[in-house]
Amino acid sequence: MRRNNLAKRIAVVVLAFCAALAPARRAWAQPRPAPDPAPGFEISGGIEWMGGASFGTVNANEVVASGGAFPLFKVTNELGGTLGVNARIGKRVWRTFELEGSGSYSRPELRSTTTGDVESAPDLTATDRLRQITVEGAVLFTTPRWRIGRAAPFLSAGGGYLRQLHEGDTFAQDGRIYAVGGGARLPFLSRTRRPRSLGLRVDARAVVRTRGAAPDGASHLSPAVSLSGYVGF
Repeated sequence: MRRNNLAKRIAVVVLAFCAALAPARRAWAQPRPAPDPAPGFEISGGIEWMGGASFGTVNANEVVASGGAFPLFKVTNELGGTLGVNARIGKRVWRTFELEGSGSYSRPELRSTTTGDVESAPDLTATDRLRQITVEGAVLFTTPRWRIGRAAPFLSAGGGYLRQLHEGDTFAQDGRIYAVGGGARLPFLSRTRRPRSLGLRVDARAVVRTRGAAPDGASHLSPAVSLSGYVGF
């Protein structure tokens, strides 16, 4: 009888011990969180579309003997949207901040359209295919709180140098480019050893180009969207 009671007590203790271990076993069985998708430094490259810009319409006038101006026709200038390539290299400098350098190359078209000719000549559009080169620096901000599934959103802001060559590369005009926007990284590979991450990156920015080939010398706002592959180390 005593042996049966002792066996029951041992069984109760064992069951209680197993019940206490169950939560811990479930915690141990949970997968470890994926490594940060933007570790150390990152190299990326891909394609970028940059929207066009309108430079407005001006009158082509003839100066008459009285000193006044006689309008001959109107000229509308615009820069077309273009698809180009870009490359970036970034370095994590703090848990939520990254410094990034980038460059891009594209071939936008500069168009000049004449209308309203005083002698009723037909409208005419002249085009010039430019070579556009940009070199930029930017600061990226991201935090794990923003993650949506595996996607890691970020904000970005920066600026840099703009060069536009036209007339058969015989004439170069320099300017500035500024951008603010954001995007997201979508890692396909994330691990603790190098390379630590591999995936796709999407950027959407508002871009301001100043001077360059703009005949009015003003600043002009355009959208820009890029899709890149990246490797994180």
